[in-house]
Amino acid sequence: MSKTPNEAVVSTLNIETKQPAAAVAANSTEIVEAGCSFSGDQIDAEPGSTNIVACPAGCEEDGVIYGTDIYTGHTYICIAAIHSGLITAQQGGR
Repeated sequence: MSKTPNEAVVSTLNIETKQPAAAVAANSTEIVEAGCSFSGDQIDAEPGSTNIVACPAGCEEDGVIYGTDIYTGHTYICIAAIHSGLITAQQGGR
C-alpha cells in the first residue's frame, strides 16, 4: 500500500483510518503538541477520532516504534511520522 503526500495514517486505540490531510484538519479542533517520546496511547480522545499532532524538530528515528505504515499505540508518534516519511527529523511538522 503506497502513501500520497497528502495522506496521514492515524490510529487511536488500535482503530486505524486513512484520510486525506485536508479531512484531518477539518475533523480536529485542537493540535496536540507532542514531544519526541509522546505515544499514541497518550492522546485523550474517542476511539477512531482524528487528531493533528505537532512534532518538534530534532527527534531521533531510533525511538520506540512498532509497525510500518500502521503503528501501534505504544509507538512514539513523531518517530512514526519520520519513519513513514510524513515529516523530517530536522524540521519536525504536523
